[in-house]
Amino acid sequence: MLNKFYPLVLLTCYSCALLQPNSPVKTEEIKEDSSMKMKQDLGEMNQKLLEDIKSMLRSELIPEIKGANHIPKKVLKNQKKAKASLKNKLIIGRVEWIRVDSDAFKMRAKVDTGARTCSIHAENIIEKEIDGKKYIQFESLDHEQKKHVFLKEVVKSQKVKSSNGSVTNRYVIKMNIKLGTKTHDVHVNLNDREDLRFNFLIGRNLLRGAYVVDVVQTRLLGE
Repeated sequence: MLNKFYPLVLLTCYSCALLQPNSPVKTEEIKEDSSMKMKQDLGEMNQKLLEDIKSMLRSELIPEIKGANHIPKKVLKNQKKAKASLKNKLIIGRVEWIRVDSDAFKMRAKVDTGARTCSIHAENIIEKEIDGKKYIQFESLDHEQKKHVFLKEVVKSQKVKSSNGSVTNRYVIKMNIKLGTKTHDVHVNLNDREDLRFNFLIGRNLLRGAYVVDVVQTRLLGE
């Protein structure tokens, strides 16, 4: 932006130089009235150039500088409130190790703040009724691709919209998830994640109020 001011500044400096006592112009060869007229014209020109530069600074440069440094009060208030809440939260990465229902079942999980509910890979799903209640038997894979069989009571069915826009109806169960040193009893929906990289997805229902996600990091809580 400052490039637009260079010609004006140079012209101003040149004009001011003409007005100096040591100017190379031979004033003795110019009639007194012509000399006075030239000085007056140059003075007016300098004044106009200075006013133009000041006007440009006020209308363009100064607002941009203020805009670059100005943060609205509402934003500052929200930032202060958010930072204060970080004191009681753990920082986790985009991928963390979890244990499901027991220390024997371990897997890497992807953290997805866009997902409302946690999700686990499930295959060979079988519906069962036990004591008049609906249960689901299914198999899932741990980090070594070993199959584990689960039998869980169905909490509800949930419609989930995937990233490609398709909507599926999934069973929702309750599972005990250990993340770092903390354990959480959370709702988890069942989904065929065979074609996906991670067999477990950590959603907002587990993250809420307890964790902050640093997407640059991974496995901050160890194994």
